[in-house]
Amino acid sequence: MINEIKRMLAKGLPLTRDPYGDMAKSLNIDKKELIESIKGMLGKDIEKIRAEINYEKIGYKINVLMAIRSNSEEICNFLSKSRNVTHCYERYPDGKFNYNFFAMTHFRKREEFEKFLSDLKKFNAEYELLPTIKKFKRGRSP
Repeated sequence: MINEIKRMLAKGLPLTRDPYGDMAKSLNIDKKELIESIKGMLGKDIEKIRAEINYEKIGYKINVLMAIRSNSEEICNFLSKSRNVTHCYERYPDGKFNYNFFAMTHFRKREEFEKFLSDLKKFNAEYELLPTIKKFKRGRSP
């Protein structure tokens, strides 16, 4: 049973309302039993469970890394509160690429993206848009 659970977890949970319930059903076990088995496996048979979202599969067609130059931390508040921002970082500018804020953004429609850019202009910040060309699978951490 443990090997079967490991194989299923490696393939990824189904994108459903009740992924553990659906997984348990396919194993012919109770959902509680599955969850307890997974808990017991953590740190031994499996390292960890993490979410990796395929934005395209859930309808996000526009994915853009934004590099922003600003002296205002208000822009960070705007970015971190936006439902379209999944990652937001402040970094030291290096002189060659002189931006200090970076945000990974995701939008379903062009209109959402344009509204976001319109709201961003209120901060009088300079920015570069770096659209995603191709997504590579995230590597496993050691």
